[in-house]
Amino acid sequence: MCIVTVCLGLRVSETLGLKWGDFDWDDLRVKIQRSWVAGVEDEVKTLYSKKWMPVDPILAELLLELKGRTATLAKDTDWVFVNPETGKPYWPGRLQEHHLVPAGKAAKIRRIGWHTFRHTYSTLLRAFGVDVKVQQELLRHADNQPGRCDFHQIAVVDHIGSLVLRYSTSLSERYKASVRTLLASCPS
Repeated sequence: MCIVTVCLGLRVSETLGLKWGDFDWDDLRVKIQRSWVAGVEDEVKTLYSKKWMPVDPILAELLLELKGRTATLAKDTDWVFVNPETGKPYWPGRLQEHHLVPAGKAAKIRRIGWHTFRHTYSTLLRAFGVDVKVQQELLRHADNQPGRCDFHQIAVVDHIGSLVLRYSTSLSERYKASVRTLLASCPS
């Protein structure tokens, strides 16, 4: 869940709102079209939030592995990050307090929250010199200014997603193995 959130720059409510049918595996993209807030399925935050987002091939591979491990019979209408006890998405506050905060403490870094991942994504965009208008599009922020940006976003998102998933080519396989181990130890 953390990997999806940071690689796509999603709000936690959007990550929890993902269903398997939102993914277009052939074209490697996902449609952000709903949120999960306080135990209720809802609309996304703004009109600009409801968009297709490119999915890095390694992220797609990890998601399909997750599906194979936890949801082999899942229908398109089933949640991606479902609590097996309730059949509904997890409560983000519980996950944060029971998993993210302890992980941050163990790593000796400041308190980690769900929005940390969105800020990380934004920071990476800035670090790579991505135009402010493109950043706004990728983060799906509302734009009140005339002349909206029509930049092609796929290459940028693929690049950011690849960097998050593969810190360096030499560490790629070891990193992917570590990510798989981490995913196996965390609640789906």
